[in-house]
Formats: sequence, C-alpha cells, structure tokens
Amino acid sequence: MVPRRILLETGLECFRESLNDLHAPATCATHLIGCVTTIFNFPPSTPRSNAEMDVMVKAVEKHYEFLNLAVSFVAVPRTSRQLLKLTTDLAKCDCPMSHPGSTQLHDLGQHWVNDMACKDVTTLLYFLLFVPSAILKGVNKTRVAKGSNKHWPRSISDIVPFGFDALVEALSQWTVVLANPIPLLFLGDALHVCGRPLFTAVTTSPTFMDRLISLLRITCANMRRPQKSEQLPVSYFYIIAVFLFHVMAQRTSQNSIMIWVRGRELELYPILSEAVTITKDPKLWPRTVQRDATGIAMIVNIFHAFAFHFSKDVPRPPGLHPELAPARESPEIEPVIRLYDLLSTRRDECYAPGCMRSLQEVGHAFQKCGACRKVTYCSKACQGADWKNTEYPHKLICRQLQSFIAASGSATGHPKDNFFEDFDQAEAEAVTAPLLAWVKARDAQKELQDLEKSMRGLAKTEKDEGAVEMIPDLRSNS
Repeated sequence: MVPRRILLETGLECFRESLNDLHAPATCATHLIGCVTTIFNFPPSTPRSNAEMDVMVKAVEKHYEFLNLAVSFVAVPRTSRQLLKLTTDLAKCDCPMSHPGSTQLHDLGQHWVNDMACKDVTTLLYFLLFVPSAILKGVNKTRVAKGSNKHWPRSISDIVPFGFDALVEALSQWTVVLANPIPLLFLGDALHVCGRPLFTAVTTSPTFMDRLISLLRITCANMRRPQKSEQLPVSYFYIIAVFLFHVMAQRTSQNSIMIWVRGRELELYPILSEAVTITKDPKLWPRTVQRDATGIAMIVNIFHAFAFHFSKDVPRPPGLHPELAPARESPEIEPVIRLYDLLSTRRDECYAPGCMRSLQEVGHAFQKCGACRKVTYCSKACQGADWKNTEYPHKLICRQLQSFIAASGSATGHPKDNFFEDFDQAEAEAVTAPLLAWVKARDAQKELQDLEKSMRGLAKTEKDEGAVEMIPDLRSNS
C-alpha cells in the first residue's frame, strides 16, 4: 500500500498527464476515477452527511489547477462523433503504470465502479462534477463575479472556461451520450453563481430542450425496467428537479419559462406526469433504496411548479397524474419557489422596478435594505425607487418581510440569521406556512391599496358633486 501523501501526489500527476489532451486521455475512465476520488479524499462509500462533504470540499478547493482541468475536460466543445469516440476510448484499459501507486489507483477506481453499479464513464463524470458542484453551493458569488475569490473558482471563467453557450451545449451532449442527468448537477449550481448570462444560454439553446425531453423520457423508461442494474437512476428525478428549480429561480420574468418551452408543452405534459407517477409509486423504486417523503414531495412540487409556469395559455390534456391535472390555481406552490427566488437565490440581483441587474453585470457588491437585510440594490437610486414603487413599495412590505423571516427562523428552530443558510435542513411545513402567510399578506396589501385608491377616486367624484364624506384609514383596521 502506497502512503496517502504519495498516492495523492501520484493521483494529481496522473490526472494532469492523462488529460494533457482533453480529447484523448492517456488513461482509462477507471484509472481516472481512482485519481479523482483520491484527490477528493472520498471515504470508502459515498458521503452521507454535511460534515463528510465539508471535509472533502476543504481538502480540494485549493487544488485550483485540478478543478479547472476537471471542468475543462467536461465542458470543452466537442462534436457528437468526438464525444462518442471519447467515451469508447475511456472504456478501454491500456493504462501505463509507470507511477508508484498507479495500480492502487486503478483498483480504487474499480472499487467505485462496482460500488456505484454504473458504467465507468458515468461514474467518472459523477465524481468530476460532484465536488465542484458542492463548492459552487457555498461560494461567495460577489467575489467570483469580481474575480477576487481566494480559492476555486476565482472568477466566472473558471466555471465557464469556453463560454456560456459552449458549457450548455457540452453538458447537454453528455446527458444524451450517458443517458443520465448527472451533468445537470454542475449546470444547476453554475446557474446559481453565474446568474442571467447562463440562464439566457440555457433558455435560448436550440438543442437543450430537445435533449431535456429525451432525458426525461429515457429516465422514466429506465425506472420502469424490471431489473435496475444501476443505483444512480433512482436519484435522477431529484437531479432533474433541482436543475429545474435553479432555472425557475433565475427566470427574468413570469413568462421566461413559457417562452423557453413554447411549442413543446404537449410533449412535456405526459412525461412529467409519468415522472410524478414513478416518483410516488413505491413499487417502482429499488428495494435497496430508502424513500424520503420530504424529497419525494419536493420533486413532485417542482415538477408541478415547472408545468404551472409554461401552461398558462395551453390546456392540459386528459389522463395526467392528479398532481399535475387539473391545474391548481392556488398560490400553495408559489411560496416554495419564491423562497429561493426572492430571498436567497436572487440576492445578487437588484430588486428595483425595471432594473434587475445582476452583480455579474454590475461588477460590484450590492447593498441590502438596512431593515429586512434581505432585499438588495445596486445603487441608492434604485433603493429609493423601490421604496416608493407604486405597485409594491418596499416601504410597505419591508415590515411584513421582517415578520416572515422572524417567524420562519423560530419555526425551524434555527437562529433568524442562519435560517436561509439552513433552508435545506428545514421541514417543508416550517418553510411554506409562514411564507404562504407572507405572500397572502402581501397580496392582501395590494388589494387594500387598490380598494383605497378606488374609494378615494369615488370620494373625489362625490366631492365634485357636493357629497363630501370622510375616507377612513383602511390600514388602521386591517
């Protein structure tokens, strides 16, 4: 057995030498898996706790060159023929064993291929993207946008080495070749950091929607196979749902998703219905997999929310799963998406009406409202404009927002300041209940404003006609 320190050095050196040519690696996928898992300091089995993930992230986030090389290997532009040749070559084992520990790395890679019960190329891509995605979840987006982050990624170019369109094309190609959504792991978290430019690349890609529909269809077919040889497909719906969540959270308007899907609604409806049916049917899950009620509810809710955003003008066909049809017009789904959309994921966008510029576009950190500490602005002028906004003035909703944050923090048992950081661990009811109340209060406030405006208009008319009455202050009785 080679000592850990030497094995790590060997893994880094072998990985670098193997990917000297991104289109023709010098070693097989199994050997590369051994290199990657050694560098990531993976335990004997996949990590199950946040503590294990933190250890891996801290161990690897300083390996700047390695992480850049891993992302470049996945994201480099390739033709379909080049990608098929690459996957064929990676499956062949003719690796030089010149470094000390090379055999041990190869055996380690084979262990993980067997443990995952997946093809070697599928397992390799999972490990290449798993930890970089975890790093992006906790990265300081402002520092990355300014190019001043201390560790990886130092700038947006590390996440998108060949451009936004090239990243979307490359990752969607991988989903087709591997017939699984693992590349969407990275793309979803990259959306969280890169914001609007990457969202635009996803929603304007001429091929991405076709490949997403094909991926959903293949995943449904795989889940219905009597013999499921792979363990990973059971989590495929979760990966797809989380990716769609990131897309919806980054939407630039209420119609963005509808425009993106336009013309494909009737294809998506039955596929999403099938995905929901499989997700909620325990008979279609492998016996070895423990079903998580909260995770299942999240998948179903996100699929419904996605259908809700593109179906406003298209009637839903008959025979859909009850969770998708008939359409639910209540705002019960909206708060779940709005939580990340309004208060977490979009902290890097200006909330002033008509602005919505991202920090990637502005290039500097935004200032938060001094009261609620959640709503952000790119300038004092935008803050003033939002404070006096005629539709939803922040002057009126700021106090409601503070109440929601306080109620959410106490409801989850987390300190108020840590509530959003601990959102993933919060119970669904603890999140949706106070948020739904806040949304209703906000909508009620608008109705109140509209009613008061109408009454004042009526009073002015009656005054002109000689009938003078006092207009009560509606807010005092609300």
